[in-house]
Amino acid sequence: WAMIIGGLCLNIVEPIWRTAPASITAVQLIYLVFVILFGTMIAFWFYIKSLETLMPKEASLLGSIEPLAACLTTVFWLNMPFGLFQ
Repeated sequence: WAMIIGGLCLNIVEPIWRTAPASITAVQLIYLVFVILFGTMIAFWFYIKSLETLMPKEASLLGSIEPLAACLTTVFWLNMPFGLFQ
């Protein structure tokens, strides 16, 4: 729900119809497909498959660590600053 609400609110600021499909390059399309496949579908599939071997408590604990891992990866690997807003 948060992604739908956020997308609708952002659409007020930058409407989707302003973006011309012809302005999207082949490389950008490949990146988009990569993020969709590997960033969502395969990651979710790995999570579901891990439930076959993990207890529910372990799975929820590991799932709750994901935002911290994303933050640390952003700061240390991508060298992005971690400010007050974050």
